Amino acid sequence: MFLSVVIPVFNMEKYIDRCLESIIRQTDNDFEVILVDDGSIDKSYETAVSYLENSYINHKVIKKNNQGQSIARNIGMQSAKGEYILFLDSDDIVSKNLVSECKQAVLEKPDILMFDYKRVDEDGTTRENKISLSSDDNVAGCEIIKKYKENQFNMWTSSAIYRREFLRRKKIIFCPEAHAAEDLGFQFKALLSTDRVKVINYVLSYYCQRKESLTNNINIEKNMTVIDAFEDVLKFIEYKEMDVSLEKPIIGEFIPEHIMYQILGYLNKDNAEEVLDILDDKSVHRYLMKAKMRTPRYGKSMVKWMKIAAWSPEKFIRKYLDVVKGEN
Repeated sequence: MFLSVVIPVFNMEKYIDRCLESIIRQTDNDFEVILVDDGSIDKSYETAVSYLENSYINHKVIKKNNQGQSIARNIGMQSAKGEYILFLDSDDIVSKNLVSECKQAVLEKPDILMFDYKRVDEDGTTRENKISLSSDDNVAGCEIIKKYKENQFNMWTSSAIYRREFLRRKKIIFCPEAHAAEDLGFQFKALLSTDRVKVINYVLSYYCQRKESLTNNINIEKNMTVIDAFEDVLKFIEYKEMDVSLEKPIIGEFIPEHIMYQILGYLNKDNAEEVLDILDDKSVHRYLMKAKMRTPRYGKSMVKWMKIAAWSPEKFIRKYLDVVKGEN
């Protein structure tokens, strides 16, 4: 079997049929679907089972208690039989040519195949990526990360497939403790482990933007596990005895950026005390203090907020809420 499509599902009854329909209409049927229901309390499981049982495709549906999509993806990966694996979110969709285009592109068996994607708003508006991918063979994964850090490359969970044997051999899994940025952490570990990455510029998947998605989750404690996701990458680098210089952009750019992204997206006058507790956390404070001053990852405005938040959390909250109030 060529491809295993691993789909974690949690309360997605409104979207799962659309996702599965995009998979079922593939022009090449050399794939399986492994759907892992992560303790849904709506009709996601029943909807998915009904849809899959009435289709011709190979599939397996696994039901488990709610533990988060990292663990759900790991369970799906363990059950996969395909030569390659695609991790697809249950509210996203793929091109009907995904399997056929990927199969044709991996004749030389790269460890990772990366392709382009588009964003789709709730109203159906499709948005192109600002940075299109350039086709290339046998790119070192660390070069991909460097381009991503410099904002010269776009990547997303469902814009790549991974050779299953490569993931097994390198012991690459999703960080079980992470509920945010776990996908980026997984991609970093995979990319750092190979110099056999192929890139094609075909759009083969669609990232559907929803206000209530996990990316916009208002659970700040879960969202702050971005730190766990990236610290998992740091441990991976140490365990694999990789070049320690790889740690610098993670510590000084990616972690501070993601901490502030979560805080700025969450802070309002009603949860100021909760955010203050987050900023008083030693780990959060340490990473904000280490934030790099000049980087393509974020601009001067973000650096300003990082430094104020690190040195004086109360002042940061007061000033930021004044800015938000003024904009409204």
